[in-house]
Amino acid sequence: MYGPGVADMHGGLVVMLYALKALNEFGELDDKHITILLNSDEEIGSLSREIN
Repeated sequence: MYGPGVADMHGGLVVMLYALKALNEFGELDDKHITILLNSDEEIGSLSREIN
């Protein structure tokens, strides 16, 4: 993984993915809809977060 924010973002992403994998293996996600939202420009600021 390369780019701004990799050092502080990839750990959390891996934990989230393994947590979802474990929940799925225990059948906890059978009737659930999971949405994951990732902000790719966390280090430089997002233009869409600005209030107009």
